[in-house]
Amino acid sequence: TPPPTPTPTPTPTAPNLNIKKYVGGVTTQSNLGYLDADKDIASQPKLKVKPGETITYKIELKNTGNGAATGVTIADQVETTIGAAVDINTLTITAQNVPGARIETVNGKKWIKSNAFTINPGESKYIEFRVRVKANFTGSFDNIACYATTGMTIPVCNDAQVIVDPPTPTPIAPNLSIKKYVGGVTT
Repeated sequence: TPPPTPTPTPTPTAPNLNIKKYVGGVTTQSNLGYLDADKDIASQPKLKVKPGETITYKIELKNTGNGAATGVTIADQVETTIGAAVDINTLTITAQNVPGARIETVNGKKWIKSNAFTINPGESKYIEFRVRVKANFTGSFDNIACYATTGMTIPVCNDAQVIVDPPTPTPIAPNLSIKKYVGGVTT
């Protein structure tokens, strides 16, 4: 008799989530680059803007695993991390495919938050929002977005840095004219 056919071992399924943070200017979308949570912030691209410009952030979460992730939430501590640099009253969500994406006040500070959702293998979820840099702010600031799933004790976060250059002063060109008068000598 032939030996029995071995029972195949089932392939385990597991989600593999990757969070990316995109940042760009509203009128300078060519500067839109992504920041990868697996890399050091010092090696990431940085967006340079001027005071008073509006910037766009996009938080994207992708499941590259072969199993669904459940109880997923996205949170971005907008006012806590960048409140000193931006006019928080200009914060708006401009696009999303995450259930319950909203601006929520937590302990007096504005956050971007989502309801819990499931993200299936190969699926991406995102929240995009805009905020304007204060007209008198120069320096740099980091914005942090995080996700958590059912059973996680520490969320996974990503950081995006924006550098605000001081405005370039407009040179004032003098408008000078010179006249020379010559008079004759009288004798």
